[in-house]
Amino acid sequence: MPETSPNAVAISAATTVPDQLRPDSLSRVVQGDLNLTAFQKRQLIKQLFRMKFNQRQEQFRASLDVDKYRLDAQVALVKNKIDVEKDTIALKIREEFLKTLADLGMRVELSQLDFLSEFGTKLKSFRRRLETHDIDPEEKERILQMSHNAFDRVYNRLMELVSRMTANNAPTG
Repeated sequence: MPETSPNAVAISAATTVPDQLRPDSLSRVVQGDLNLTAFQKRQLIKQLFRMKFNQRQEQFRASLDVDKYRLDAQVALVKNKIDVEKDTIALKIREEFLKTLADLGMRVELSQLDFLSEFGTKLKSFRRRLETHDIDPEEKERILQMSHNAFDRVYNRLMELVSRMTANNAPTG
């Protein structure tokens, strides 16, 4: 099967072959000319068959080439659609991930703030009750100081945990 250049121009056999050698002319000669010997008729039939075979083969190749180009175009189109879908899905996943991360982050932050404010409220309630207890003023002052230190300890410990969590999740360069 000879290779053809992509720049080659196809010229039909009907425009390049002399009239005597065209399949339809050969067919008329074989069927109508009684002056031909059996050998000459066989030779012309073989030539006619070869010409028809080559003609059909060229038609088949041309049809295959058209189908191949059409199929290649469809494959390129489908690949392009797949790439677009892949990018769309990746963006949706990323968007959902960021929403989830933001929701969880807000919940954690609000939960920490709720905890600290509830702890502060309970300490304030405790300090009010402490005022009513019959204890020496020095002891009351030390207990009061301990309650202030308790809030500071809890706050500092919470900030330590947050710092450790953000340090572990920080991107490395």
